[in-house]
Amino acid sequence: MMTGWKRLSRVPVLIVLVGLATACSNEILGLGTSDPGELEILSMTADPDNIAVGSASLITVKTNQEGGLTYQWIASLGYFIGAGSQVRYSASSCCRGTNTITCVVSDSNDHKVSASVQVTVR
Repeated sequence: MMTGWKRLSRVPVLIVLVGLATACSNEILGLGTSDPGELEILSMTADPDNIAVGSASLITVKTNQEGGLTYQWIASLGYFIGAGSQVRYSASSCCRGTNTITCVVSDSNDHKVSASVQVTVR
């Protein structure tokens, strides 16, 4: 039979193990941040993600903040039309294949986050 103190001595160990498992799972899944107002990219899409030479794909990035953001668009090949959170990506015949498009978003505190999508040019 287990005495009262032996049962209680296992409680802190259980609490520590549950705490570690929760902390690890949040880090692995990317859930939560230390600062709820921290800049995050929620999604980045290319529509369509497969285009013919000379046509365009609408690239959109969505963040958890509005206003006061700066967007920098980078492509391995091709060019952009427009600015801000939504641009058109187009490519000439020299850009056939899969091209990576990256958006770096900055806020007024110079926090930066980035995301990438791929567009295939055929």
